[in-house]
Amino acid sequence: MILQPFFLRMFGNPITRQIKSTATVGTTTSVTFEVTATKIWIQRIYNGVSIVTAYEDLVDTAITLDIDADTSLGIFGSIEKLIAELNSLESIDLTKLTSLVYLKIGENNLGVINVSSNINLEYLDCNSTSITALELSTNTALTILECGFNQLTALDLSTNTALTSLDCGFNQLTALDLSTNTALTSLNVQSNQLTALDLSTNTALDQLYISSNQLTALDLSTNTALDQLNISSNQLTALDLSTNTALTILECGFNQLTALDLSTNTALTILNVQSNQLTALDLSTNTALTVVYVRGNPFMSDGTEATNFVTNLPTVTSGNLYLSTEDSEAATVQPLAEAKGWIVTIS
Repeated sequence: MILQPFFLRMFGNPITRQIKSTATVGTTTSVTFEVTATKIWIQRIYNGVSIVTAYEDLVDTAITLDIDADTSLGIFGSIEKLIAELNSLESIDLTKLTSLVYLKIGENNLGVINVSSNINLEYLDCNSTSITALELSTNTALTILECGFNQLTALDLSTNTALTSLDCGFNQLTALDLSTNTALTSLNVQSNQLTALDLSTNTALDQLYISSNQLTALDLSTNTALDQLNISSNQLTALDLSTNTALTILECGFNQLTALDLSTNTALTILNVQSNQLTALDLSTNTALTVVYVRGNPFMSDGTEATNFVTNLPTVTSGNLYLSTEDSEAATVQPLAEAKGWIVTIS
């Protein structure tokens, strides 16, 4: 259904000067919005019948409307915050909501989203909206963008230099240029089709989630603020973390790593290196560790290296060590690890 412009004649001429957003609802019995605005009017049109309701002094106020399918909704007013997620919206017109700062419209079957007029947007959540493209060149105030679980094949963020948090996971991106996004502190690009990613200018990053891509190498030498890193399920054969001394969580399982030096990463508390090709692993300097996954590596089937690994494990008050039933030395080293405070799970 294509929405046509409409006006609320019952309010006279002044209403035509109000800011308006319209939406089409598919199969649903109710729609819930959360709005921050001084005053708004909501119009519902179904089978030619119009119902208008006025609301005043709204601050994060939830409005639930019981409606029939194929109803057109119009929202009028100077709206700063709009949350309309988890509805059955099939389209939404935001072109007149130029005061919007916060927009959350995820979990709708929209297909297309146009935010080119919403130049004041600082927060945008359009996760799971079935979009294949997203144009953000005019949204230079954006600091947080969540556009995951869509079908995006490209994403141009060159003008969005204020971004501090980006979640574009579970799309179909084959490349991503973040060279101008130097304010980023959190980045989630997991489950895309990236074969390379340059993060050399993103020195403020402290959270990086890049699992389930096709990376064969990744240079993190300038990302010294990293606190959490998940790079599991790629095609890495080497990983240099010597400058990433702030790391507390490292997940790099399901790669092809043959060696891993963690001697400088003394702040690590959680480590997952399972299902690699590691022939040895020394964790003697990683005294803050409480959770370790090492199952499925060759060294755990080598008597000497498995014993060396456990011997070099730090003694803990309580820690969890995860091994595999396919690790031939797992049962042998289990009592050694338990003697150092580790709870050993073999599965």
